[in-house]
Amino acid sequence: MTDSDDDDPLKSLEIDRNQYDRKRMAKALEELVAIDNETGDPIILDSFQELDSRRQISALLLAKRAAHALEHIEEDEVGMKSSEIAERTNVAGSTVRRYASDKLSFISNDNGIDGYYIPRTKIGQAVDFITAAKDQ
Repeated sequence: MTDSDDDDPLKSLEIDRNQYDRKRMAKALEELVAIDNETGDPIILDSFQELDSRRQISALLLAKRAAHALEHIEEDEVGMKSSEIAERTNVAGSTVRRYASDKLSFISNDNGIDGYYIPRTKIGQAVDFITAAKDQ
């Protein structure tokens, strides 16, 4: 067997991780949240209201990650305060804090990032969580 790329059956397993994650994020958020192309702010779409509270919080924070991936916002802007999430989702601030702190393991809290956010290493978990609801 030669070292030629054409002959290597493992080549079919290679992917561009960045493109793969971006596609998954886009699929999870489509019809739920859009991104303002000037400010990077999440724009809630009609189907968003059909999600349960935990998935609304997750989708909103994932949209902030998408805005960062699109270079609309900086890394330190991917977070949201519980009051801001509550205002956008119509979920009580105390519920946001409880879900984000105890129930959703892929969400972290850091005042340097302006509150609750999804760490880059946990984007896949958030995508899976949101997508599971859409697939039902």
